[in-house]
Amino acid sequence: MKDPPFSRIDMVSCRKLLIYLQPPICSIRQSKSERFRSSDH
Repeated sequence: MKDPPFSRIDMVSCRKLLIYLQPPICSIRQSKSERFRSSDH
């Protein structure tokens, strides 16, 4: 049996979605850590 042709496309689109979602999550974490530091001092 052959693999369906859309399986690779699925992986690529999922990967792109993760890349697009990653920066906002990182920036949220960074802002939370900055707040923690500023409240500490």
